[in-house]
Amino acid sequence: VILCSVYDHSLLAWTNGAYRMDRIPWSYIVARQDEVNGGGVSSILDPRKLKSVTEATPLFDATERFLDGKAPYVLEFMTTPNVDDPFWARCKHGAALDLVNVPLLLRSGWYDTLTAQTLAAYAHARDRGIKVYLTVGSWTHIEACGSNAMPEVFDFLDEYVAGRKKDHRPLSVKIGRAHV
Repeated sequence: VILCSVYDHSLLAWTNGAYRMDRIPWSYIVARQDEVNGGGVSSILDPRKLKSVTEATPLFDATERFLDGKAPYVLEFMTTPNVDDPFWARCKHGAALDLVNVPLLLRSGWYDTLTAQTLAAYAHARDRGIKVYLTVGSWTHIEACGSNAMPEVFDFLDEYVAGRKKDHRPLSVKIGRAHV
């Protein structure tokens, strides 16, 4: 079961040749998630401070101060725009899909930053002849990977791990409409 996973961090950081600014607050939050004392993300991420960082020049210097020594990989990502640079080799995990020889359940949302990579993973596994299920709905990253995924995950595990169900879903691909 792979819910909203990244296979290539270079493409996540440098989508279409431009650095993705959302990597800065995401990395800040992940590096400080143990500081969220019941107050949610807003308790650790001040939007005014974030805005001052993302509007600053030079961006690198502002980001370095903002992260305060945490998530140093962001600074490396920012300074390595060539996705073919050897630096990125350690951050590309697509080859792991070549080792899979069991059924897979992949899940993402149309509003998830990882949808393109999930669709590519599906095509790769399918082309290898792996039994693979794909679900994409009108969700964000959090929604696609959150508690609403659990019924589908449990059905999949019931069939392929516990052996209690057969043909838990008739079609291997379920696509929901994106709400515009």
